Amino acid sequence: MHSEQLKSIRIEPFVEAYVPQMHQLQQIWAFENITYGVVTDDIADLTAAITPYCYIALNGDTVIGYLTASVVEANEMNIFPRGGSFIRVDDVYILREFRSLGIGRQLLARCEQQAVQDGMNHFMVSSATKDAETVRKFYMNNGYHIWTTHFFKRIGSVNIEYPVGELDNIRYVAVYTKHNGQWVLCFHKKRQTWECPGGHVEMGEDALTAAKRELREETGASLYTLTPLWDYSHYGETHSNNGRVFFADVEAFGDLPSHEMDRIGFFDDLPGNVTYDRSAMLNNLARVEKYMQAHGNLSRPLQG
Repeated sequence: MHSEQLKSIRIEPFVEAYVPQMHQLQQIWAFENITYGVVTDDIADLTAAITPYCYIALNGDTVIGYLTASVVEANEMNIFPRGGSFIRVDDVYILREFRSLGIGRQLLARCEQQAVQDGMNHFMVSSATKDAETVRKFYMNNGYHIWTTHFFKRIGSVNIEYPVGELDNIRYVAVYTKHNGQWVLCFHKKRQTWECPGGHVEMGEDALTAAKRELREETGASLYTLTPLWDYSHYGETHSNNGRVFFADVEAFGDLPSHEMDRIGFFDDLPGNVTYDRSAMLNNLARVEKYMQAHGNLSRPLQG
């Protein structure tokens, strides 16, 4: 971005009129998956969170970044005067294409200036970033010091299941699929293995929309029923994501789109060359069978 274009970027107080745009930026942030545990607030919560220390960055009339901050009263932090107040910087986010331009520095400076003007000169920031080194450099370059640090370690991985709809920020969908009593699997062109339809939830999609798209793209399904079964959180050694499992009962197929899949296959038993963990897949298929039996479909459980 040229210096002339940067002149159009300005920092303004965050007021209620900008809540819808800020809500959209939160959704983009969550979708980027660059911070642990980001959850999009609703409009009412965003509106209620406005303080004199919240600022936005505008490119013309478009919000491209924001900083939210709040006052913590009567603190007990041993690095600040006991019983006094301090400013807690809650969220800082800049759209990817506008990063490394000094916008974050400007947002932080405006927040600090307003706080000092109001008689507060103590500030705290906590971050759950997945790029701790970049964030550390940013704040230390702006005069902040490290007070405490958290580390985590996970050995192996684990899935934790929840009732459908309980989790927010669904990033993956898996669609276990049957047609005329047989399992429908997709043969991946690059991996040369069989897998069930599924994949990432794209920006602007909900889980159901993503499941319909993946089912159509990976099997060519044109007429089907689609039922959400359960949610899950997957915790890997360095990452975690939420997902939703669906069951599709397909009545008819159209042409298979020319995307990731080479072909589809119909199976009574699980083939030998599957993409992901075989035991986990068998366990999930058995659970789908239980659902089908409970709803009157008595097809034979798939064998390993």
